[in-house]
Amino acid sequence: MNIQPEDVIRDECGFWTHSQYPDFEGRESISKEEWEQWCTSHGIKAHIVDFTSDVNVTEEECEKYFDDPSGSCATWQPTPPKETNAFLFSLHETENGPVAIFAIPLDGSV
Repeated sequence: MNIQPEDVIRDECGFWTHSQYPDFEGRESISKEEWEQWCTSHGIKAHIVDFTSDVNVTEEECEKYFDDPSGSCATWQPTPPKETNAFLFSLHETENGPVAIFAIPLDGSV
């Protein structure tokens, strides 16, 4: 089953997750191999953009995110991959800060 884009409606902190993003039975982490296998079986390649290293994030935005107890990254517009058919798959918080995951269809569709 191939993943298709959905309308992105971010919450007040700037986060959003696609309805088909996996929860892997509630586990907090999975291996890189498991993740890549899941992506391939769903017709996508994942492109991850880290908040702290994204060229679109200013030093002030980064400081504000980590200093503010609300942890908002609502103004962040993650840099998408070069593939024009890529779409946002998740923008969520990790222990190291926000990450954006873009899905790139393996068949070139979308």
